[in-house]
Amino acid sequence: MDKNSNGGVKAECNKKAIEYLQSIDFKALGRTVFTDHLATVSEAGKNIGELTVSVSETVRGDEICYYVHAQSHGVLDGVPMGTSVTAYITRGVVTLEQTQHEYIKFTNKPLDKKTIVVKEGDKLRVKKITSAGRDVSENELTYTLNHEKGFVSEGANIILQRIMCQRNDVPENAKFLALDNASCLTTMRYAKLPERTTTIADSTLALFGIEREVLGMESLTVRWNTHFLEGGYMATRETIGSSVRMQLIQLPTKDGQPKKGEKSVSARNDLHWEADMQMTSHYIERKEKLINDHKTYVRHKPELRALLEDFCQFVLLRKPDDVCSFASDYFASFSTKIKPPTLPSNAEEKQRLNP
Repeated sequence: MDKNSNGGVKAECNKKAIEYLQSIDFKALGRTVFTDHLATVSEAGKNIGELTVSVSETVRGDEICYYVHAQSHGVLDGVPMGTSVTAYITRGVVTLEQTQHEYIKFTNKPLDKKTIVVKEGDKLRVKKITSAGRDVSENELTYTLNHEKGFVSEGANIILQRIMCQRNDVPENAKFLALDNASCLTTMRYAKLPERTTTIADSTLALFGIEREVLGMESLTVRWNTHFLEGGYMATRETIGSSVRMQLIQLPTKDGQPKKGEKSVSARNDLHWEADMQMTSHYIERKEKLINDHKTYVRHKPELRALLEDFCQFVLLRKPDDVCSFASDYFASFSTKIKPPTLPSNAEEKQRLNP
């Protein structure tokens, strides 16, 4: 049993959950390195957005870990909305750090919520920043985890469900720890769903289903049903009670393999592009060194790609007149020295540019 810091409500994890997480080593984590691409479909069957979930190996400090980036966005009833999760996960599916960003762009009062989770020893520090229009509130919570390895964050859940599918094993009597929508520590359970099939691109495929339940402490209990293809690729995901669902449209392809109808392109050989062989040799050597250095840096910093993707998505949704000013405000929110400003609306930008 683990006691939270805001009033004595208890969340429960058990030995079976802890043992299951401890059985997951780096080899098992390595098998979860791939990307899911799903469409967001409305109740009427209309495509209204997309979901991308990726896991990649990285280094955080001096520690090898796995970087999870999940991003969904779409437009429902004319209102842009989305969620992004970035997390660093290590052996035992332990969360070192996670940032979750949710937004709903209402015309009059846009809602924006960011939740940052950081593991510090046996403590879990949670910081919430919520913006509703121009109103900004901040809240910090600290939880002492007697069984820290029983905690599963949103990012860790992505890896954990992929491993359950690959093992064909759901620990149904295990009780894990998680955070509910109010960031209160609570109990989470998994259960295996009945077997079913789906048809994608004229192929009938068997699906492995998992139900995830997060009990509500200060919010409603939430359940998700997720079905996977062989290997852990996500096929469908839905929140029980929601009018939208995530659905795989096209079968995934292995990394590095060309898609159907796509021809592979051979690399150009520029060894003799100059008559001066000494200059050519120096150019090629320098070029390869820079390319390798850049690739190594980007590979070890997957958050760079995630950050740029989130920013570009935000720009396209807001379509600001002054992109430079918008970028300045957006990236200022990542500074630890200043308070994040409220991003201006398009109307406010026009008024500022044309007084």
